[in-house]
Amino acid sequence: MLGWLDGPGGRIGPYLRVLGAAALAWWAVDEIVRGVNPWRRCLGAGVLAFLVWKLARTVL
Repeated sequence: MLGWLDGPGGRIGPYLRVLGAAALAWWAVDEIVRGVNPWRRCLGAGVLAFLVWKLARTVL
């Protein structure tokens, strides 16, 4: 979404991806802890599980 800030051959792309993933993880944990209904809590858990899976695939 903010890829236009990077431009061709830019070096901030990886930092933007990490920042985006961290923000999404923060949102997911917040939904798990303080979600207003079970659907939102499950959605947060699903997003967090996806992020963990994606990180595991990247690391391994």
